[in-house]
Amino acid sequence: MKKRHFDMETDGFYGAYWKCKTGSGCAMIAMIGDDSEDYLARTSVKWLHKLGVNVMTMSPGKKDYGHHNYPLERIEKAINWLKVHGNQKIGIVGASTTGTLALTAASYFENITLTIGLTPSDFIWQGFMQGKKDGCKEWPIEGESLFSYKGEPLPYMPFCYKHPDYWHVIEKETKRTGDMINSRKLFDDLEKAHPITEDEMIKIEKINGTHFVFPESMLKTMLPVGSGLFVKLAFQAARKYPEECRRARLDIDRRVRNVVAEWKSAERD
Repeated sequence: MKKRHFDMETDGFYGAYWKCKTGSGCAMIAMIGDDSEDYLARTSVKWLHKLGVNVMTMSPGKKDYGHHNYPLERIEKAINWLKVHGNQKIGIVGASTTGTLALTAASYFENITLTIGLTPSDFIWQGFMQGKKDGCKEWPIEGESLFSYKGEPLPYMPFCYKHPDYWHVIEKETKRTGDMINSRKLFDDLEKAHPITEDEMIKIEKINGTHFVFPESMLKTMLPVGSGLFVKLAFQAARKYPEECRRARLDIDRRVRNVVAEWKSAERD
């Protein structure tokens, strides 16, 4: 697939643009994967190209796997570039933390007219970094939010655990549940210690279209062979309720495909 690369120094954001071969006046900002050109990012491009849209993949930066005071201006600049280069309609999709970023960006920028959040939260939490530190793979950043805008961190819910206890809680729950990664207790304890305030909530009433969970066809694009086995190995719920989980993914797949098709057709109205 041909792409155009974007760097922070020259373009104001880190990403890559992948034009759909069939031609389209619609583009999705896709934040799937740790880097804008890694395997998961390229997979999301293939999946979205099948739906007939151009794709701008984005991530915080090259080999930057954390989210702390991520400037929403980066997405704003990507939107402006897409508009200038023939995309009349802009959508956005993210998963987990970037799903939360997708919801947040859509609540700020009215040019985003389709929003797909795959397992996001509806509130903003404290910023974090990933890598290796004192035997931990992730740690919170003191005094920083997940996102910022106009030089100011957005209001956020602070974690009740500091480094290194933060990672130890995740690590213990992951081992206990047998999931690929499990941070549920981290967030449950966080909400008990610090009830969510209105300022910390994402203004979802400003967002057009929200969906959850990975669509089945996206999962199969990521893993052409063994996707069902991977889900069972990665998540306890999929082992206990495999058919229910599969039906949920198929249902979400249908909903996402339908809403993208409706969104695209509206450009011709």
